[in-house]
Amino acid sequence: IGNPGNAGFGGIIRDSFGDWHAGFYGSCGTATSLQAALLAILHGLNLSWDKGFRNIQCELNFTLALQLILEGRNSLHPYALTIQKIQDFKLLDWDLHFNHTFRKGNMCGDELAKRGSLFQCNLQVFNGCPPFITQLVLADRKGAQYMRH
Repeated sequence: IGNPGNAGFGGIIRDSFGDWHAGFYGSCGTATSLQAALLAILHGLNLSWDKGFRNIQCELNFTLALQLILEGRNSLHPYALTIQKIQDFKLLDWDLHFNHTFRKGNMCGDELAKRGSLFQCNLQVFNGCPPFITQLVLADRKGAQYMRH
């Protein structure tokens, strides 16, 4: 909310059928949207690895974050440590790919990030789908289009 401003991160882990496996959100405090996006990716990869998923399509709707992850190392970037941690995940024994998606294809992650900005928690993990996002998850599975508000 603002850039920089009060920020949250969030994400969802689904299978190829769109079924929920885990979700998460957390607060970044005052941060930029890029910092929040990178933290969402990092937490999502950590959670995926910890849960034993080994074939990952990481979809993000932030083109600059994607470019920073896919490009070589830049130790001078303000978020170099977070980017490095994300890039280190590419070295693990799993099938990991990063893809761009449009914001309308990432509405669940967007909603979780908004929730994360409201609470003062570092990381909240949901193994079951929380009621506040159930309708978005179902709509995503059906390929519904969203109006942004």
